[in-house]
Amino acid sequence: ALAAHLAGERRLFGLALTRADRHCHVAVIEREGEQGDRPSRFVDDLQTPIQPRPGRPSRSVTLDGLVAQLRSVAEDPDAAPQARGAAVRRLAALARAVDDDGDSLAPQADPQRWWGVRDFTTGLAPIRPPDRPVALSGSGLQSLNGCPLRWFLSRAARAEGPSSSAMAFGNIVHVLAERVGTGDLPPEPDILLQHAERIWAEVGFDMPWQSAAELAQLRQALERLCHYHRTCGRTVVDTEHSFDVTIPVDGLPADAAISIRGSIDRVEVDGDGGVHLIDFKTGKNPPSDVSVRTDAQLGMYQAAALAGAVEEVHDASDLAGAALVQLRKEAGKAHPDEPKIQPQPPLDPDDDNWLFDPVRVAVEHIRAEDFPATPNAACDHCAYRAVCPAQSEGQEVIA
Repeated sequence: ALAAHLAGERRLFGLALTRADRHCHVAVIEREGEQGDRPSRFVDDLQTPIQPRPGRPSRSVTLDGLVAQLRSVAEDPDAAPQARGAAVRRLAALARAVDDDGDSLAPQADPQRWWGVRDFTTGLAPIRPPDRPVALSGSGLQSLNGCPLRWFLSRAARAEGPSSSAMAFGNIVHVLAERVGTGDLPPEPDILLQHAERIWAEVGFDMPWQSAAELAQLRQALERLCHYHRTCGRTVVDTEHSFDVTIPVDGLPADAAISIRGSIDRVEVDGDGGVHLIDFKTGKNPPSDVSVRTDAQLGMYQAAALAGAVEEVHDASDLAGAALVQLRKEAGKAHPDEPKIQPQPPLDPDDDNWLFDPVRVAVEHIRAEDFPATPNAACDHCAYRAVCPAQSEGQEVIA
Protein backbone atom coordinates (compact mmCIF):
# COMPACT_ATOMS: atom_id res chain seq x y z
CA ALA A 1 0.00 0.00 0.00
CA LEU A 2 2.83 2.37 0.85
CA ALA A 3 4.61 1.60 -2.43
CA ALA A 4 1.44 2.28 -4.41
CA HIS A 5 0.94 5.54 -2.54
CA LEU A 6 4.50 6.68 -3.24
CA ALA A 7 4.17 5.73 -6.90
CA GLY A 8 1.06 7.89 -7.16
CA GLU A 9 2.78 10.80 -5.45
CA ARG A 10 5.77 10.44 -7.78
CA ARG A 11 3.48 10.54 -10.84
CA LEU A 12 1.84 13.73 -9.54
CA PHE A 13 5.26 15.26 -8.98
CA GLY A 14 6.29 14.41 -12.51
CA LEU A 15 3.01 15.79 -13.89
CA ALA A 16 3.61 19.05 -12.06
CA LEU A 17 7.05 19.34 -13.65
CA THR A 18 5.62 18.88 -17.14
CA ARG A 19 3.31 21.87 -16.68
CA ALA A 20 6.27 24.27 -16.77
CA ASP A 21 6.76 25.98 -20.18
CA ARG A 22 10.35 27.21 -19.87
CA HIS A 23 11.82 26.50 -16.46
CA CYS A 24 10.77 25.19 -13.05
CA HIS A 25 11.98 26.10 -9.58
CA VAL A 26 11.86 23.39 -6.92
CA ALA A 27 12.25 24.72 -3.37
CA VAL A 28 12.71 22.65 -0.23
CA ILE A 29 13.05 23.70 3.40
CA GLU A 30 15.97 22.38 5.40
CA ARG A 31 15.49 21.92 9.14
CA GLU A 32 17.82 20.34 11.64
CA GLY A 33 16.69 17.67 14.05
CA GLU A 34 16.32 13.92 14.01
CA GLN A 35 12.56 14.08 13.56
CA GLY A 36 12.31 17.46 11.86
CA ASP A 37 11.03 18.10 8.35
CA ARG A 38 13.10 16.53 5.57
CA PRO A 39 13.21 17.37 1.86
CA SER A 40 10.90 15.20 -0.22
CA ARG A 41 12.46 11.97 -1.44
CA PHE A 42 11.27 12.91 -4.92
CA VAL A 43 13.84 15.71 -5.07
CA ASP A 44 16.51 13.04 -5.44
CA ASP A 45 14.77 11.84 -8.61
CA LEU A 46 15.74 15.11 -10.33
CA GLN A 47 19.44 14.23 -10.00
CA THR A 48 20.16 17.94 -9.75
CA PRO A 49 22.37 19.38 -7.01
CA ILE A 50 20.56 21.50 -4.43
CA GLN A 51 21.83 25.06 -4.14
CA PRO A 52 21.67 26.11 -0.46
CA ARG A 53 20.38 29.61 0.20
CA PRO A 54 20.41 30.83 3.82
CA GLY A 55 17.42 32.59 5.30
CA ARG A 56 13.77 32.47 4.38
CA PRO A 57 12.45 33.01 0.83
CA SER A 58 11.49 36.60 0.04
CA ARG A 59 7.97 35.36 -0.62
CA SER A 60 6.00 32.16 -0.31
CA VAL A 61 6.95 29.80 -3.15
CA THR A 62 3.32 29.24 -4.14
CA LEU A 63 0.86 30.68 -6.61
CA ASP A 64 -0.56 32.89 -3.86
CA GLY A 65 2.95 34.10 -3.11
CA LEU A 66 3.51 34.94 -6.78
CA VAL A 67 0.28 36.93 -6.92
CA ALA A 68 1.23 38.77 -3.74
CA GLN A 69 4.65 39.62 -5.21
CA LEU A 70 3.10 40.91 -8.44
CA ARG A 71 0.58 42.98 -6.50
CA SER A 72 3.27 44.56 -4.36
CA VAL A 73 5.13 45.64 -7.51
CA ALA A 74 2.00 46.79 -9.33
CA GLU A 75 0.90 48.94 -6.37
CA ASP A 76 4.35 50.33 -5.50
CA PRO A 77 4.50 54.01 -6.54
CA ASP A 78 8.31 53.90 -6.34
CA ALA A 79 8.67 50.97 -8.74
CA ALA A 80 9.73 51.58 -12.33
CA PRO A 81 6.77 52.09 -14.71
CA GLN A 82 7.99 49.20 -16.88
CA ALA A 83 8.04 46.85 -13.86
CA ARG A 84 4.60 47.95 -12.72
CA GLY A 85 3.20 47.48 -16.23
CA ALA A 86 4.72 44.02 -16.51
CA ALA A 87 3.26 43.04 -13.11
CA VAL A 88 -0.21 44.23 -14.16
CA ARG A 89 -0.06 42.26 -17.41
CA ARG A 90 0.99 39.08 -15.61
CA LEU A 91 -1.76 39.52 -13.03
CA ALA A 92 -4.28 39.93 -15.85
CA ALA A 93 -3.00 36.77 -17.52
CA LEU A 94 -3.26 34.83 -14.27
CA ALA A 95 -6.79 36.16 -13.67
CA ARG A 96 -7.88 34.91 -17.12
CA ALA A 97 -6.29 31.46 -16.76
CA VAL A 98 -8.78 28.61 -16.35
CA ASP A 99 -8.56 24.83 -16.17
CA ASP A 100 -10.27 22.30 -18.45
CA ASP A 101 -13.54 22.76 -16.55
CA GLY A 102 -13.48 26.52 -16.93
CA ASP A 103 -12.61 27.17 -13.28
CA SER A 104 -10.17 29.97 -12.54
CA LEU A 105 -6.64 28.80 -11.75
CA ALA A 106 -5.72 31.97 -9.86
CA PRO A 107 -8.92 33.71 -8.73
CA GLN A 108 -6.90 35.73 -6.24
CA ALA A 109 -5.27 37.60 -9.14
CA ASP A 110 -8.62 39.24 -9.98
CA PRO A 111 -8.71 42.78 -8.48
CA GLN A 112 -12.34 42.27 -7.49
CA ARG A 113 -11.12 39.76 -4.92
CA TRP A 114 -8.60 42.09 -3.30
CA TRP A 115 -8.92 43.37 0.22
CA GLY A 116 -10.14 46.95 0.55
CA VAL A 117 -11.36 47.34 -3.03
CA ARG A 118 -15.07 47.17 -2.35
CA ASP A 119 -17.04 49.91 -0.60
CA PHE A 120 -17.65 49.71 3.14
CA THR A 121 -20.87 47.98 4.14
CA THR A 122 -23.17 48.74 7.05
CA GLY A 123 -23.76 46.02 9.60
CA LEU A 124 -27.25 44.61 9.93
CA ALA A 125 -27.03 44.84 13.72
CA PRO A 126 -24.88 46.87 16.15
CA ILE A 127 -21.79 45.23 17.63
CA ARG A 128 -23.31 45.68 21.09
CA PRO A 129 -27.00 46.44 21.80
CA PRO A 130 -27.24 50.22 22.37
CA ASP A 131 -29.83 49.84 25.14
CA ARG A 132 -27.68 47.51 27.27
CA PRO A 133 -24.40 47.99 29.18
CA VAL A 134 -21.25 47.24 27.21
CA ALA A 135 -20.01 43.80 28.19
CA LEU A 136 -16.27 43.60 28.79
CA SER A 137 -13.97 41.00 30.25
CA GLY A 138 -10.52 41.59 31.62
CA SER A 139 -8.84 39.80 28.73
CA GLY A 140 -11.16 41.55 26.28
CA LEU A 141 -10.18 44.94 27.67
CA GLN A 142 -6.50 44.06 27.29
CA SER A 143 -7.09 42.96 23.71
CA LEU A 144 -9.08 46.07 22.81
CA ASN A 145 -6.53 48.37 24.41
CA GLY A 146 -3.72 46.67 22.50
CA CYS A 147 -5.43 46.65 19.10
CA PRO A 148 -9.15 47.38 18.51
CA LEU A 149 -9.07 45.55 15.17
CA ARG A 150 -7.75 42.38 16.80
CA TRP A 151 -10.49 42.59 19.44
CA PHE A 152 -13.15 42.97 16.75
CA LEU A 153 -11.91 40.04 14.66
CA SER A 154 -11.55 37.69 17.61
CA ARG A 155 -14.32 38.78 20.00
CA ALA A 156 -17.03 40.24 17.73
CA ALA A 157 -16.50 38.56 14.35
CA ARG A 158 -15.43 35.27 16.01
CA ALA A 159 -12.73 34.77 13.39
CA GLU A 160 -10.55 32.59 15.56
CA GLY A 161 -8.60 29.78 14.00
CA PRO A 162 -8.47 26.24 15.34
CA SER A 163 -7.30 25.70 18.90
CA SER A 164 -3.53 25.59 19.21
CA SER A 165 -1.41 23.24 21.29
CA ALA A 166 -0.63 26.19 23.58
CA MET A 167 -4.34 26.64 24.27
CA ALA A 168 -4.70 22.93 24.97
CA PHE A 169 -1.74 23.12 27.37
CA GLY A 170 -3.41 25.96 29.25
CA ASN A 171 -6.79 24.26 29.34
CA ILE A 172 -5.30 21.07 30.80
CA VAL A 173 -3.44 22.97 33.51
CA HIS A 174 -6.50 25.04 34.45
CA VAL A 175 -8.73 21.97 34.72
CA LEU A 176 -6.21 20.25 36.98
CA ALA A 177 -5.70 23.43 39.02
CA GLU A 178 -9.44 23.64 39.59
CA ARG A 179 -9.60 20.03 40.80
CA VAL A 180 -6.65 20.60 43.13
CA GLY A 181 -8.30 23.74 44.49
CA THR A 182 -11.58 21.92 45.19
CA GLY A 183 -9.78 18.98 46.79
CA ASP A 184 -10.83 16.48 44.12
CA LEU A 185 -7.17 15.76 43.37
CA PRO A 186 -4.18 15.87 45.71
CA PRO A 187 -1.39 18.38 45.00
CA GLU A 188 0.92 15.65 43.74
CA PRO A 189 2.61 16.24 40.35
CA ASP A 190 2.81 12.54 39.45
CA ILE A 191 -0.92 12.04 39.96
CA LEU A 192 -1.81 15.18 38.02
CA LEU A 193 0.49 14.17 35.18
CA GLN A 194 -1.20 10.76 34.97
CA HIS A 195 -4.53 12.49 34.46
CA ALA A 196 -3.03 14.79 31.82
CA GLU A 197 -1.42 11.92 29.90
CA ARG A 198 -4.84 10.32 29.37
CA ILE A 199 -5.70 13.01 26.84
CA TRP A 200 -2.24 14.21 25.83
CA ALA A 201 -2.26 12.12 22.66
CA GLU A 202 -5.29 14.13 21.49
CA VAL A 203 -3.33 17.40 21.54
CA GLY A 204 -2.18 18.26 18.03
CA PHE A 205 1.57 18.68 17.57
CA ASP A 206 3.43 18.95 14.28
CA MET A 207 6.26 16.68 15.41
CA PRO A 208 6.70 13.97 18.08
CA TRP A 209 9.63 15.85 19.61
CA GLN A 210 7.35 18.85 20.18
CA SER A 211 4.90 16.66 22.08
CA ALA A 212 7.71 15.29 24.26
CA ALA A 213 9.14 18.74 24.95
CA GLU A 214 5.75 20.20 25.88
CA LEU A 215 4.97 17.23 28.10
CA ALA A 216 8.18 17.93 30.02
CA GLN A 217 7.08 21.58 30.32
CA LEU A 218 3.68 20.40 31.53
CA ARG A 219 5.27 18.39 34.31
CA GLN A 220 7.23 21.45 35.45
CA ALA A 221 4.08 23.56 35.39
CA LEU A 222 2.23 20.99 37.50
CA GLU A 223 5.12 20.83 39.98
CA ARG A 224 4.93 24.60 40.39
CA LEU A 225 1.16 24.45 40.72
CA CYS A 226 1.44 21.91 43.52
CA HIS A 227 4.18 23.90 45.24
CA TYR A 228 2.03 27.03 45.12
CA HIS A 229 -1.01 25.21 46.47
CA ARG A 230 0.94 23.75 49.39
CA THR A 231 2.79 26.93 50.36
CA CYS A 232 0.55 29.92 49.61
CA GLY A 233 -0.81 29.82 53.18
CA ARG A 234 -4.31 30.93 52.23
CA THR A 235 -7.71 29.20 52.11
CA VAL A 236 -9.24 28.54 48.72
CA VAL A 237 -12.88 29.63 48.96
CA ASP A 238 -13.74 29.13 45.27
CA THR A 239 -12.22 28.07 41.96
CA GLU A 240 -13.15 29.12 38.42
CA HIS A 241 -15.48 31.67 40.00
CA SER A 242 -17.77 33.05 37.29
CA PHE A 243 -19.24 36.53 37.66
CA ASP A 244 -21.25 39.14 35.79
CA VAL A 245 -21.64 42.51 37.48
CA THR A 246 -22.67 45.91 36.12
CA ILE A 247 -20.93 49.07 37.28
CA PRO A 248 -21.22 52.72 36.24
CA VAL A 249 -18.15 54.45 34.84
CA ASP A 250 -17.46 58.09 35.67
CA GLY A 251 -17.00 60.25 32.61
CA LEU A 252 -19.47 58.30 30.49
CA PRO A 253 -23.23 58.87 30.06
CA ALA A 254 -25.46 57.31 32.69
CA ASP A 255 -26.58 54.63 30.24
CA ALA A 256 -22.98 53.70 29.41
CA ALA A 257 -22.37 51.38 32.34
CA ILE A 258 -20.26 48.33 31.68
CA SER A 259 -20.99 44.72 32.42
CA ILE A 260 -17.83 43.00 33.67
CA ARG A 261 -17.84 39.30 32.92
CA GLY A 262 -15.29 36.62 33.48
CA SER A 263 -14.02 33.79 35.59
CA ILE A 264 -11.43 34.06 38.36
CA ASP A 265 -9.17 31.02 38.64
CA ARG A 266 -9.07 31.24 42.43
CA VAL A 267 -10.53 33.30 45.23
CA GLU A 268 -8.30 32.93 48.30
CA VAL A 269 -8.61 34.34 51.80
CA ASP A 270 -5.66 34.94 54.14
CA GLY A 271 -5.62 34.64 57.93
CA ASP A 272 -6.71 38.28 58.37
CA GLY A 273 -9.71 37.91 56.10
CA GLY A 274 -8.08 39.59 53.11
CA VAL A 275 -9.36 38.44 49.72
CA HIS A 276 -6.81 37.57 47.02
CA LEU A 277 -7.77 37.02 43.37
CA ILE A 278 -5.47 34.58 41.58
CA ASP A 279 -5.00 34.10 37.85
CA PHE A 280 -2.89 31.14 36.72
CA LYS A 281 -0.88 31.76 33.55
CA THR A 282 0.77 29.22 31.25
CA GLY A 283 2.30 31.53 28.65
CA LYS A 284 5.99 31.34 27.85
CA ASN A 285 6.61 35.10 27.98
CA PRO A 286 5.25 36.69 31.17
CA PRO A 287 4.88 40.47 31.39
CA SER A 288 7.25 42.61 33.40
CA ASP A 289 6.65 42.96 37.13
CA VAL A 290 6.14 46.71 36.69
CA SER A 291 3.44 46.30 34.04
CA VAL A 292 1.49 43.87 36.24
CA ARG A 293 0.77 46.72 38.65
CA THR A 294 -1.54 48.11 35.96
CA ASP A 295 -2.59 44.81 34.38
CA ALA A 296 -6.09 45.35 32.98
CA GLN A 297 -7.31 41.81 33.53
CA LEU A 298 -6.38 41.76 37.22
CA GLY A 299 -7.72 45.30 37.58
CA MET A 300 -11.08 44.27 36.12
CA TYR A 301 -11.20 41.31 38.51
CA GLN A 302 -10.66 43.66 41.42
CA ALA A 303 -13.24 46.17 40.18
CA ALA A 304 -15.74 43.33 39.79
CA ALA A 305 -14.98 42.04 43.31
CA LEU A 306 -15.54 45.50 44.81
CA ALA A 307 -18.88 45.57 42.95
CA GLY A 308 -19.98 42.30 44.54
CA ALA A 309 -18.66 39.67 42.14
CA VAL A 310 -17.47 37.36 44.93
CA GLU A 311 -19.97 38.22 47.65
CA GLU A 312 -21.61 34.80 47.45
CA VAL A 313 -18.34 33.16 48.53
CA HIS A 314 -16.76 35.87 50.69
CA ASP A 315 -17.02 39.51 51.70
CA ALA A 316 -14.59 41.43 49.47
CA SER A 317 -14.65 44.66 51.49
CA ASP A 318 -11.13 43.76 52.60
CA LEU A 319 -9.67 43.26 49.14
CA ALA A 320 -5.99 42.39 49.49
CA GLY A 321 -5.13 42.50 45.78
CA ALA A 322 -4.62 40.10 42.91
CA ALA A 323 -1.75 38.19 41.35
CA LEU A 324 -0.59 36.39 38.26
CA VAL A 325 0.95 32.98 39.02
CA GLN A 326 3.27 32.09 36.13
CA LEU A 327 3.35 28.28 36.05
CA ARG A 328 5.80 28.10 33.13
CA LYS A 329 8.25 30.48 34.77
CA GLU A 330 10.31 29.69 37.85
CA ALA A 331 10.60 32.12 40.76
CA GLY A 332 14.36 32.12 40.25
CA LYS A 333 17.23 29.88 39.23
CA ALA A 334 17.63 28.80 42.85
CA HIS A 335 13.93 27.87 43.07
CA PRO A 336 13.00 26.09 39.83
CA ASP A 337 10.00 24.33 41.42
CA GLU A 338 8.39 27.58 42.56
CA PRO A 339 6.25 29.64 40.17
CA LYS A 340 6.92 33.28 39.51
CA ILE A 341 4.26 35.29 41.36
CA GLN A 342 3.46 38.79 40.12
CA PRO A 343 1.20 40.66 42.56
CA GLN A 344 -1.01 43.65 41.92
CA PRO A 345 -1.81 45.94 44.87
CA PRO A 346 -5.41 46.39 45.99
CA LEU A 347 -7.43 48.60 43.66
CA ASP A 348 -7.72 52.10 45.11
CA PRO A 349 -11.10 53.67 44.23
CA ASP A 350 -9.48 57.10 44.58
CA ASP A 351 -6.70 56.23 42.14
CA ASP A 352 -8.21 53.96 39.51
CA ASN A 353 -7.84 56.07 36.35
CA TRP A 354 -5.09 53.71 35.15
CA LEU A 355 -7.88 51.13 34.79
CA PHE A 356 -10.96 53.16 33.89
CA ASP A 357 -9.36 55.54 31.41
CA PRO A 358 -8.78 52.55 29.07
CA VAL A 359 -12.32 51.35 29.86
CA ARG A 360 -13.73 54.68 28.68
CA VAL A 361 -11.71 54.47 25.47
CA ALA A 362 -12.85 50.87 24.94
CA VAL A 363 -16.52 51.81 25.38
CA GLU A 364 -16.14 54.67 22.93
CA HIS A 365 -14.61 52.35 20.32
CA ILE A 366 -17.41 49.81 20.74
CA ARG A 367 -20.24 52.34 20.70
CA ALA A 368 -18.79 54.09 17.64
CA GLU A 369 -17.92 50.73 16.04
CA ASP A 370 -14.48 52.12 15.29
CA PHE A 371 -11.77 49.45 15.37
CA PRO A 372 -8.49 50.75 13.95
CA ALA A 373 -5.44 48.53 13.57
CA THR A 374 -2.87 49.53 16.20
CA PRO A 375 0.68 48.14 15.97
CA ASN A 376 1.99 46.90 19.32
CA ALA A 377 4.38 44.39 20.87
CA ALA A 378 2.01 41.49 20.17
CA CYS A 379 1.95 42.01 16.40
CA ASP A 380 4.61 39.39 15.69
CA HIS A 381 2.40 36.67 17.18
CA CYS A 382 -0.99 38.00 16.04
CA ALA A 383 -3.19 35.51 14.19
CA TYR A 384 -4.53 38.34 12.02
CA ARG A 385 -1.20 39.82 10.96
CA ALA A 386 -1.67 38.70 7.35
CA VAL A 387 -4.86 40.76 6.95
CA CYS A 388 -3.76 43.74 9.03
CA PRO A 389 -3.64 47.06 7.11
CA ALA A 390 -1.05 48.36 9.60
CA GLN A 391 1.47 45.68 8.57
CA SER A 392 3.45 45.57 5.35
CA GLU A 393 2.26 41.97 4.80
CA GLY A 394 -1.31 43.23 4.95
CA GLN A 395 -0.79 45.14 1.69
CA GLU A 396 -0.22 41.85 -0.11
CA VAL A 397 -3.16 39.93 1.28
CA ILE A 398 -5.57 38.17 -1.03
CA ALA A 399 -9.04 38.20 0.48
